[in-house]
Amino acid sequence: MRKSLFTVTTAGVLFTGLVVGSVMPSYTWANTSSFEKKEQDEHNRIKMLENFVQPTSADSAIDLFVKSYQHRNGAVLFSILNPGTRESSLQEFNQSNWVLGGSSPWIKS
Repeated sequence: MRKSLFTVTTAGVLFTGLVVGSVMPSYTWANTSSFEKKEQDEHNRIKMLENFVQPTSADSAIDLFVKSYQHRNGAVLFSILNPGTRESSLQEFNQSNWVLGGSSPWIKS
């Protein structure tokens, strides 16, 4: 009797472990969702920054355009482009690591 109780208990523990293990999320899934959340947070942060720097007048658009070249900041320039231009120039910005080239601090004058 004692041996069969041990066998039944061991089988029950193993079965419970299999069921719980298959139902509970694994560590890998937890990392994946946290990675996805981090990407979503980054996307939201970038969108908020882009919306913040959007020019509200022609003069502010010119000032922002000039500043983007003065600081060689492709991300600022990209943020003020219209959607069609953004799509066509995204690869170019990525290839240049979002840095605008050339000697441009004189651009305002």
